[in-house]
Amino acid sequence: MKTVELKELKESKDFLNDVIDHVNELIFVVDQSLKIKRFNEAFQMYANEKDQRIYEEYFGNVISCENVVVQQQNCTTTERCNMCIFRKSMVEALKGKTVKNKASRILFRDGKEVKRHFQFTAKPIEYRGERMGLLIIDDVTELEEQKQKLKQLNEIKNRFLGTVAHDLKNPIGAIQSLVYVLSEENNLKQEQISYVDEIYRTSEYMMRLVEDLLDIYKIETGKDKLQMESQDYEEVLKEALRYNEIAAKNREVLILPEVSTECREVLIDRNKIIQVIGNLVGNSLKFSTAGQKVALRVYRKNEELITEVRDQGPGIKPEEQEYIFEEFYKGKVQPEDLVDSSTGLGLAISKKIVEAHGGTIGVHSQWGKGACFYFTLPLHPSKKTISK
Repeated sequence: MKTVELKELKESKDFLNDVIDHVNELIFVVDQSLKIKRFNEAFQMYANEKDQRIYEEYFGNVISCENVVVQQQNCTTTERCNMCIFRKSMVEALKGKTVKNKASRILFRDGKEVKRHFQFTAKPIEYRGERMGLLIIDDVTELEEQKQKLKQLNEIKNRFLGTVAHDLKNPIGAIQSLVYVLSEENNLKQEQISYVDEIYRTSEYMMRLVEDLLDIYKIETGKDKLQMESQDYEEVLKEALRYNEIAAKNREVLILPEVSTECREVLIDRNKIIQVIGNLVGNSLKFSTAGQKVALRVYRKNEELITEVRDQGPGIKPEEQEYIFEEFYKGKVQPEDLVDSSTGLGLAISKKIVEAHGGTIGVHSQWGKGACFYFTLPLHPSKKTISK
């Protein structure tokens, strides 16, 4: 058997045609009049037409566009052709431009209307000295339908979270008030005092959980709008650290801030970013022991402000790092004195806040050698970010 050189194979028309015919994308070429001149096997199968019914036809005719069928006219002549994204993209390609876009269409299949979703690229090509347009189309209907289902499920989840958290807040507050009244009683026995203390600790945890759930609900439903204002970032850091002073003192851990002189003014929601810094510093303190240090470093890199919180704790195992920002996730290693104190929502909330600012959040950690949590903030946020 003769061995075919790869170079020779690539240069052959048969090879190129074979490749094009074996991809899932719909590929076809139109001339200056928008009529189909070439197409691949996937396009023919999608159209369910014979070769002679496709050549010299318009795209809308071949795929049975709703407007063509209902109005009984050719593609490019119906009342809605001027609004067709496919047609506009083909025209742009024939002018020499490359266009990437998405489109949704009602098509007729076996006499029934079906809605299909597409993403496509239209680009100019030269064929036999003539400018033509090449279209590469993906039918992403299944993916879009799955996205819609996930969106609906997420909306149901958010409504559930909002309702449950709101309905629980008042009774938990009432329990805490009653516990406070009981704690003021002077005739309680030691055993009864311990019961009251336990009720208070449990209700305090429940209230934190409810407040975190409400934060998640407000962020995901857009009810918690960012209040973007220019802030002195060093002052923001100082305020965030003040909230952690007592915890650091109790655990005998030293916090070391290091702020670059380039990091003064930044456009942020002050309270939200304080919440993020507080969450990260608070986590590092939980996993630190007496005599250890937590380093807080802020510096500028390109057009981003980077905040790092580094501790000397046990670190995070590699297999856990990809889940650490998920809702309700708690690492397998927890401080013995705080094993039941975490709601598993602090990092998830921090991630949502940072991303709403147009930034990113992550962690670097080597097991047994501490962890470094970091987040970035754009120094010149877009209008889209500011309006969230």
